[in-house]
Amino acid sequence: MPTTECRPALLRIAAEPTTATNRKLWRALTLEERERALASALVDGDAGSETRQQAEIAIANNRGFRRQSVARWPDQKIATWAAKIESLPSETMWNSIVHFHMTHRVAMMSRFLDGAGIEHEDGRFVDEGPSVALEAEVLRGAADTLLESWSLDDIVLYLLALRINFADGFCNLDPWLTSRTEFEPTPAIIDEPPTSEPRILPLGGRDFTTLDRRLIRCIVDAAAGVIGAESEEELDDLLLEMEQLNASRHSTFFHGGFRDSMFGRAPKDELPAENETRRRWYWSGYVTGLARRDEWHEIARYHALEPTVRALGSKADGPARIAAELVFRSLVRVERYAEAAAFVAPQAAATSEQLRSAMLEAAVDLIRRGRASEARPLLDSLWSVARSEKVAIDSKFLVEVQRRRALCLRQLGDQREAIDILDELARHDDPRIRAIAHTDIGLIKAGYRRLGDLTLPVERSELSTLIESLERGETAWMDAARTPGFSPAHANFALGVLALAREKYLEADHRLGDAVVVFSGKPDVYSSDGSLGLAQLYLGVSICLTLDNPGRLAHARELIVAGLDAGARVPRWLISSIVESLALQNGQLAGEAASALLVRADEGILDELITAASPAIIPAIRPALFQRASSPSRSDTLRAKDYRLVVPWLLEAHEVDKAKDALGFLEHSATLGIGRTELLSLIVEGDLSPAWSAEQCAEMRIHLLELQGDYAGAAWAVEEIAHAMLAAGEPNALDNAELLLLLLEGYGPAGADSHYRLRGVVEARTAARDREESVALDSGVHQDERCDVLILVVGGNEVHARMDTDIRARIAADLPGVSVEFLHSGWTGNWSVHVEQFERLVARADGVVMLQLMRTMFGRSVRARCHVPWRGCRGRGQGEIVNTVKRVVPAARARLAGRTPQSTDGAIA
Repeated sequence: MPTTECRPALLRIAAEPTTATNRKLWRALTLEERERALASALVDGDAGSETRQQAEIAIANNRGFRRQSVARWPDQKIATWAAKIESLPSETMWNSIVHFHMTHRVAMMSRFLDGAGIEHEDGRFVDEGPSVALEAEVLRGAADTLLESWSLDDIVLYLLALRINFADGFCNLDPWLTSRTEFEPTPAIIDEPPTSEPRILPLGGRDFTTLDRRLIRCIVDAAAGVIGAESEEELDDLLLEMEQLNASRHSTFFHGGFRDSMFGRAPKDELPAENETRRRWYWSGYVTGLARRDEWHEIARYHALEPTVRALGSKADGPARIAAELVFRSLVRVERYAEAAAFVAPQAAATSEQLRSAMLEAAVDLIRRGRASEARPLLDSLWSVARSEKVAIDSKFLVEVQRRRALCLRQLGDQREAIDILDELARHDDPRIRAIAHTDIGLIKAGYRRLGDLTLPVERSELSTLIESLERGETAWMDAARTPGFSPAHANFALGVLALAREKYLEADHRLGDAVVVFSGKPDVYSSDGSLGLAQLYLGVSICLTLDNPGRLAHARELIVAGLDAGARVPRWLISSIVESLALQNGQLAGEAASALLVRADEGILDELITAASPAIIPAIRPALFQRASSPSRSDTLRAKDYRLVVPWLLEAHEVDKAKDALGFLEHSATLGIGRTELLSLIVEGDLSPAWSAEQCAEMRIHLLELQGDYAGAAWAVEEIAHAMLAAGEPNALDNAELLLLLLEGYGPAGADSHYRLRGVVEARTAARDREESVALDSGVHQDERCDVLILVVGGNEVHARMDTDIRARIAADLPGVSVEFLHSGWTGNWSVHVEQFERLVARADGVVMLQLMRTMFGRSVRARCHVPWRGCRGRGQGEIVNTVKRVVPAARARLAGRTPQSTDGAIA
C-alpha cells in the first residue's frame, strides 16, 4: 500500500479515468509545473514555434495585450504568463505535458516502459505507441515498480497522460489508477503557507466601482496598444475630466498614478489641490503600475525616496489595501527585511489578507535560511493581528502563524515560549497539526534549531553524543509517527537518522525513504537548509548497508551522489562499511561510488577509502592518491607515505612512468631521512620491475642500509648481490663485482669478512679472464686493425684529466685505429649533468671504460644507459687505464664486426 502523497486534483481524475482529458490534467498541475512544461515545449524546433504562437494568442486574448507586443517577449516570460491560463488549446497543453516529462521524468518513463515490455528510446515510443490493449497484470507490475523510486503524485500524472492520449494501448491502467483512490492520500506536511500572487490589478477590490474598473481596463488597453483602445492623449483628457467633475472623489487619483506608471512617466511632484489622501491614492496607483510592469526594484527605490510610499502601510484605508502588499513584496525582493517589517502597521495587516500572506511567506523563507532574527518582527506583527478578536482570521492561517512563530523562537534559542506554543498545537483537534507539533517539540528537546542541523558526525567518536541528544526527542517523534493516516516526514527523517546512528539499517531505510519522497516533492523548501541532501545521502547509505536487495544499489548510488552534490557530508566512519557492502554485491557500483565520493567529498574520504581498499575500488582511488602525492603543498613525509601506497597499484596497472616518478621521489626523500625503513621494506618485499630493475633495487637497498648506518647489513647485501651476478653470468658481472669490492673496502671492519670472501672469487675469475684476453690479443682474435673504434673513459677527477694526453699517446702507439675520449665526472653532487653528457658521447662510442672514482648514483645511471661493451678499471694510474682500454677493444671490435657489413675487400662498408 503506497504511503506517498498525491494531490487531490489528480486523485479525482484517477477515480474516473475514462472521463479524463488533457485540460483536466493541465489544471491539476501546479503553476510551477505548467511554467516548466511550457518552457520545455517552447524550445522544441518547429513544434516549439507552433506552441509559442498558440501561447501568444492565448495571452493576448486573456490578458488584454496586443499580439505584436507579446510576440517580442522572451520564451521564459511567455511560459510564465501562459502558465496562468487554464484555457490553452488542448494541443498546447498536451505538447507541454509531453515535454515536461521528457525533460524531468525520463528515468521514470523508461522504467515503466521497460516493465511493460514496450520498445522505446529514453521514454519515447519507437512507433506510434501500442495499438492493442496491454494486459492489466503487465501494466500493474510495471506501475508498481515505480513506487519505490518516485512519488505517487508523479506516477499518477504520467499514467493518466498515457491513458488519455493512448487509450487503445493503456485502457487497462484503469484498475490500477482507481485503486489509488481507495486509500486516504497522505496529507502534505504544513511546511509552507499558501502562496499568493500579488494583486497587480485590483479590479475586484471593494474600493473600486464599476467606473473605476472600467478606467483601469482602459489604461491597460491603451498601454498595451490594443486595437480600438483610447490613445494616450484621449486617456489624459478622460482622467482630467474625471478629476474636474468630482474633486471630492480621491480614488480618481489612483488612475492618474496608474496611467503615469504604465506609460513610463515620472511621478508627479504636485497634484491639483494636493493633500495626503490624494497623494496616497496617486502613489498607490503608481506602485500598482510598476508592479504590473514587473518593476519591483523601482518600487523599492521609491520607498526610499518618497515619504508617501513609505506611509502606504501605515493605515487601514483604500490605498493601503491596494498597494501595501506590493510595496512589502518589493522590499522583500531586495532583501530589505527590516524595512519591510517596519513598513506594515498592524491595522494595515488586519485589513489585507494578501498582505498577511506575503508577510508569512517572507517569514517562512527567512526561517528556512536560518535568519530567524529578521523573521521575528514579521511573525510578532502577524501574531498580534491573528490573536485580535476584531479580525476574522482563517483558523488554518492562525495555526500556521503559531507554528512558524514557534520555529522562529526555536532558532533564536527561546525554547520555553516555543514549547508553550507547540504544546497548545499538540492539543489541536486536527491530528495532522498534533503530529507536526510533536515533531517540532522533539527537535527542540533534542537541541536542534533546524532540520538541516540534524546530521551524523564525521567522526565515530562523536556518535554516542548524537544518539544521546536524539533520544531526548524520540518519544515526541514516535507520537507524531503514530498519527493515524498521516506520515510526518520531519519525524521520520529524525527517527531515520537515529536508526542509522544505531546501525538499524532496515528501519533507517523505511523512515528515510518516506522523508525523501516528501522532501523531493518540494526541493526548494528542503534544499535551503540542506535537509533534502542529507535525507538522500542517508537513505542511499541505508540501502547499501541493509544488504537485502542488490537491485536497489544503483538507486542507492544515485541518492548518495545527489546528497553529496547538495552539500551533505558522508560520515568517514561509514565509508568502509559502504564500500565493502557495495563490493560484496556489485563491484562496478563500488568503484563508481568511490569515484563519486572522491570527486565530491573532503580529503579525509580518500584515507578512509584507502583503508577499505578492495580490488573493486583501487582503479578509482589510484589516480586520486597519485595526484595527492604529487602535490607540492603537502609535506614530504605525507607525500612519501602516499607514494609508497600507490607504487604497487601503479605497477599492477602498468603505469610504469608514474611508478618511476614515485620511486624517484621516495629515493630522494630517503636521502633526506624520510621513510628509509619503509622504502627498504618496499624493495625487499615487493617486485618493483619494470620501474626499477633488479640491479637498481639491489643498489638502493645497499644505499638505504648505508644511510641507516647498518654497514654490516650493507656488506652482506653487497656480497649477496655480487655472488648472484657472478653465478648468473651476467654481462660485465666481473667488472661490477670489482666495483663492489671497492665499496666493501670503504666499510672498514664491518665489511672486512665479506671483502675477504668476495675478493678471492673475484681475483681468481679476473686472472682467468686476463689470460683469455691476453691469448686473444696475442693471436689477433677479434682484432681488425683496419676497424677504427672509439673508447670512452668515464670517471675520475682533475688528477686523471692531467693524464689524458699521455694516455692518448700510449693508446695510439700500442693500438692502431683506437681513439679515446674522456668524461671526468669528479665527485660533484650534481651528477645529472654528466649523465646527459654521457648519453651524447656514448651514442658514438664503441666501448666504455669506467673508473672506480665516481659517485655511486652516477655510476648506476651510466651503467643503465651503456649499450656498448664496458670494463671496470681496477686501478687509478695510467697503466691500469691503458690496460683496461686494451681489454675492452676486442669486445668493441667484435661487436662492430657482428653488426657492420663487410665489403669484398675487407674494408668497413
